[in-house]
Amino acid sequence: MKITGTITAIGMVRSSAADAPNPWECQTFVIEEDAERAPMSVAFDVWDKNKFQFERGEACTVHLDIQAKAGTDGRWFNGIKIWKKEGGNPVQAQAPVAQAAQPQAAQPTAAVAAAQPVAATQPNDPPF
Repeated sequence: MKITGTITAIGMVRSSAADAPNPWECQTFVIEEDAERAPMSVAFDVWDKNKFQFERGEACTVHLDIQAKAGTDGRWFNGIKIWKKEGGNPVQAQAPVAQAAQPQAAQPTAAVAAAQPVAATQPNDPPF
């Protein structure tokens, strides 16, 4: 599935315990579709934050996979993950090791400053 629109919300980063055998990080974003009919918003998860970066107000196209998973109580949940991003701001390459060793003043990024929690639709929603 492909959606073209504007990033309207950025959720908090969720992660496993620091000492977990398989650590993970996940962040939820919301894109509002550019459409002539009533706009549709879709919340999707990014599991590899170094691969895709988003800023609030950014216009882009995202390619999504939707997968249903059964919960332990018999309820079903949809997991929406991004696998490709077009347009918007590209991910910047990592600085060479020699330059990374130089101290730099910490400055907040626009994505961090604009980050707002995304409210869950149900209090018992799983983190996927």
